[in-house]
Amino acid sequence: MNNLIINSKNLNHNIKIIKKLAKTAKVCAVVKGEAYGHGMIEIANLIADKVDYFAVSTVKEAIELRKSNIKNNILVLGYILPNNVLEAIDFNLEITIGSQNQLKALIKHLKAKNNKIKIHIKKDSGLNRYGYKTKEELNNILDYLKRHKKYFEVVGFYTHFVITDENCEENILAQSIAYENDYKFVREAGFSPITHAASSTTLFLTKKYQYDMVRVGMALHGYCGYEEDLRKVMSIESHITDIKVVKKGDSIGYGEKNTISKDMVRALVPIGYGYGIDSILSNKSYVLIKGKACSIIGEMSMDCMYVDITNIPNLKIGEKVIFIGQDNKEELTATDHARALGVYSCEIMSHINRSRFTIKIK
Repeated sequence: MNNLIINSKNLNHNIKIIKKLAKTAKVCAVVKGEAYGHGMIEIANLIADKVDYFAVSTVKEAIELRKSNIKNNILVLGYILPNNVLEAIDFNLEITIGSQNQLKALIKHLKAKNNKIKIHIKKDSGLNRYGYKTKEELNNILDYLKRHKKYFEVVGFYTHFVITDENCEENILAQSIAYENDYKFVREAGFSPITHAASSTTLFLTKKYQYDMVRVGMALHGYCGYEEDLRKVMSIESHITDIKVVKKGDSIGYGEKNTISKDMVRALVPIGYGYGIDSILSNKSYVLIKGKACSIIGEMSMDCMYVDITNIPNLKIGEKVIFIGQDNKEELTATDHARALGVYSCEIMSHINRSRFTIKIK
């Protein structure tokens, strides 16, 4: 059996640390992308009474939360299409606005139904993905909102700080000054929204910039780059289904390009790229068996991977295999796999195809 296990005790432990760092600020749990592979509905239901907000990427995700009886405020971080605005109102969602043009695209739908939508204005602090950039753009947004108060309720103002490899805290400080100046401009225009900027990394790196609310995603699950006492929430485990001795020069998996350089004992493990395991982890990363690292080898298949177990004698069919998690005193994390590929840990977890696993909460 292939299991994806959610450790609720570790999740609650992480929430306590986050709330301590948040001080008096609200906590917004970012659960987009199936809560970074952990399961949006499962995670939301476990922590709904411990956080103030949830944030997602799409209206579809937000509606799934509402239909799962989540009553918390829900912020949609991504761009919302005009024809989704009435759904957002019906399910009491809050949406992100990054330009005057977006407001103009939404208003005809709002006028048709004589409805008002709750919005958070977003500033682009340098990621260049979404949000206004210049004071002129912000002024245009605010001017439009003042002329159409009947249809828009400004409840939030936010940004996402850029995290740099060098002089990070100094760069965040410069971004915060620009952000706070814009927030002052928003207040002077007659609006009083909550303000939020700190993501997991900003919060744990600086211990600052809580403002009215902090947004945490990866930190919920034990990851953020500055992890301190956070605990990993997800484990992925499988088992050995076949053991075979292979000879030097034999190929493992499709084609003949993955020939081995020595005699070895290989185990077959029934999870592959169809389970959301990146195939390029083959020959670059490992799994844990009986607390020992065993290399992933050969050409990974859709439903299986191959593992070198030469150095662990007397293994049997059914032996537990850890892809992410603890085994004896050893721990293998998404970060370990990510480093092997030169990517972020959230990429490893977000790729996981949860539908192929048995989900367990402990």
